[in-house]
Amino acid sequence: MLTFVELREKTNRAGGKNKDVHKGKGKVVHGSPTKQGVMVVVKQEGPTKFVTYVDGDRLDEYRSKKDAVTAGKQFAKQFS
Repeated sequence: MLTFVELREKTNRAGGKNKDVHKGKGKVVHGSPTKQGVMVVVKQEGPTKFVTYVDGDRLDEYRSKKDAVTAGKQFAKQFS
């Protein structure tokens, strides 16, 4: 079974372009590396729209910053 990092590398090679989180719209409201060595970034793209990115890959949208940060850290912990 592929790990998250291997899967991401495989899809980046197939797509040809690496996505840069900081070039998208929105303001970064949280950014921190986890103990697993994965970067979790949460950007606010509207008054109640928080988007979580894990190592530059979009994870999901959430209604609150707390939910977005928690989901990103759980994902990083589970799949790294």
